[in-house]
Amino acid sequence: MKQNDALSQRSFFHKTDWLAVALILAVSLGLWAVLFFPRVTQRLQVEIYCDNVLTQTIPLPAEDKLLELSDRQMTLELKDNRIRVSETNCADQSCLRMGFIERAGQTIVCLPNRVVVQITGNGEPDSQIDGIAG
Repeated sequence: MKQNDALSQRSFFHKTDWLAVALILAVSLGLWAVLFFPRVTQRLQVEIYCDNVLTQTIPLPAEDKLLELSDRQMTLELKDNRIRVSETNCADQSCLRMGFIERAGQTIVCLPNRVVVQITGNGEPDSQIDGIAG
């Protein structure tokens, strides 16, 4: 009988129980805030250099379009806020095989035509790990 009396007099929650519940709620609210509140986004732009001179800057997002670099006999395709070389007259065609770029820091270089296309961002640095670093 003494054991039943002790259980009936015991409160349901102790101070440590309340602390554990408060800690779990705080962690849950913190995770929810990180996942659901909008993050600061980068303001990306495409920069096109010819002979090491900036010739065009295109802020992203932008409309889908083809950019003709007639003096270089080269066509760039801007599609879904990504850019690639779609046509070129250079011999090795390596710039054509690079495909689309879309993240800050990515670059397409065409040495024979002396053209550099890069995406830059003036927001927070890109947090994704690239394929080389793993």
